[in-house]
Amino acid sequence: ARKLLSAPVHFEGAADHGVSEALYFRDPEGNGLELYRDRPEGEWPKGPLMFTAPLNLERLLSEAPNPSPLPPETLLGHLHLHVESLEEAEAFFAGELGMEVTLRTYPGALFFAWDGYHHHVGANIWAGRRKAPPGSTGLLGYTLLDSWGREMALRDPTGAEVRLSAPGTKAPAPS
Repeated sequence: ARKLLSAPVHFEGAADHGVSEALYFRDPEGNGLELYRDRPEGEWPKGPLMFTAPLNLERLLSEAPNPSPLPPETLLGHLHLHVESLEEAEAFFAGELGMEVTLRTYPGALFFAWDGYHHHVGANIWAGRRKAPPGSTGLLGYTLLDSWGREMALRDPTGAEVRLSAPGTKAPAPS
């Protein structure tokens, strides 16, 4: 967190989501970045699964006063996508991939997960219901670790290549 706070990225804010604590940044190309850590599942809220509340950033930074590298086993925990249609996103992530819709109460957003997690994918229409113009920067593709062991490649509603890969396999680069 400290390294990003001093890096050439724009800090946008911090939030406590009940299931996690998050810091939000924007990279030089305008992509949103969320650095977060999950709370242990036993500490997750009993009411609505996720919420947004202020995060005490000074307290968080005081827990690790000296920056250290991320452990090698660190994984990207979830992905948020700007989509044209929440209905199309639900048809893809819940219908085709078999994820559960874990949260419907955030205006303009849906959250999807496998295996009881709070969310592996968030889809929202906050940037407006429009496609990115040809040639614009953005996400080319990503790999989801599929607990059912499926190995396949397909396109999500944003046009990004999605590769399903069994846990423990090395994720291939998007083609």
